Amino acid sequence: MYVITLKHFNTIVQHCLDYLPYEAGGFLGGRENVILGIFPLNNFTGFEGKEKFEVASYMSASVYEYFAKNKIRVIGFYHSHPDRGLPIPSRQDIFTSQVMPDINLNMIVSINKLFDVNVALFETVNAKPVKHAIKVVKDSTIDQYLV
Repeated sequence: MYVITLKHFNTIVQHCLDYLPYEAGGFLGGRENVILGIFPLNNFTGFEGKEKFEVASYMSASVYEYFAKNKIRVIGFYHSHPDRGLPIPSRQDIFTSQVMPDINLNMIVSINKLFDVNVALFETVNAKPVKHAIKVVKDSTIDQYLV
């Protein structure tokens, strides 16, 4: 199980809603199974395709610097799947998880046409997605989950 604060969870969902009908995404930072920071990104695909999200190469350094300053490390990535009901990893999601070994978590925010939001967290193990539970907690209680 992974833990995230309500503030970060709501910020991720709102970021994804704000980008509709296009994909949105960003990085997750933390320690062990606790997500302690997020880094929302702009989508640099030029909006050529709704179901595509690319990170500008110069942003990667900024992400790692930001998390290092906050004494956490990059542990995952989040992105949206607009116009989908279930947050299921795509082939591209699984491939990306395999080529970026330090980013082993993939949070998917699926938003359907009725604006229903479903969120799931996956880790790719041996080219297969493994689902993890997400616990959303009050911001003031996050310290109790740190080992």
